[in-house]
Amino acid sequence: MDIQGRIVNGDFQKLIWGLLKGEHVDLDSQEYTFLEEGFVDFQNTFRSLGFNLIHELGSGFFYLQRVKVADSSEKRQANQISTLFFVTIQVLQDQETNKTAIDLPYLLNQRGFALEHLLSKRTLPNHLSRIMNGIGIKTDEDMAGILTKMQSMKLIERISDDGIWRFRRGISRLEQLARSYAEDMDGEEE
Repeated sequence: MDIQGRIVNGDFQKLIWGLLKGEHVDLDSQEYTFLEEGFVDFQNTFRSLGFNLIHELGSGFFYLQRVKVADSSEKRQANQISTLFFVTIQVLQDQETNKTAIDLPYLLNQRGFALEHLLSKRTLPNHLSRIMNGIGIKTDEDMAGILTKMQSMKLIERISDDGIWRFRRGISRLEQLARSYAEDMDGEEE
C-alpha cells in the first residue's frame, strides 16, 4: 500500500503516534518496511518535530529519540524501565545453571520468561528488592505497571495470562548497555 492509502486508512497516523509514544517498530511489524523505504523523509519530518528517528539496522528496529533533554517524569520512567531490565538480567543469570551468557539471542527466546514471578516481591532477593524500592517499584502492581509500559513501547510482549513475557528486538538497546557495563566491570577486575 502506498503512503496515500496508508494516510486514508489511518495506518500512517497510528505509526506516527506510536513512535511518539515510545513504541519500537521491529522486523515483526508491517510498518518496518514502510519506515525503511521512506527513512530519509521520515527522518526529516521527525527532526523538524524535535526527534531523531533511529534505525538500529543490525538489530532490526526503529525508535525515536528526543533531541532535547526529557522532563523528570520521563527520566523516572526510563530509570524504572532500565532498572527493571537490569534486575531481570541479574535474576536470569543467577538462575542459569549452565552459565549460559544472557545475551540478545537468549533474551529473544520465543518461549519467553515468567517475569511476573521472577520479579515478584515474594521471590526477588532482598538486595534486588531494595534496588526496586529505591526507584519507586515497591509492589508487584508497580512492577506490572512498568511491564505494561514496556509492552506499550514494544520492548516486550505478554504471551500468556500466567505472567509469561517475551522480549522484543527493541530491548537490544538495554542489552547493549548491560553488556558494555559488564565488559567495563570485567576490565576493572583485571
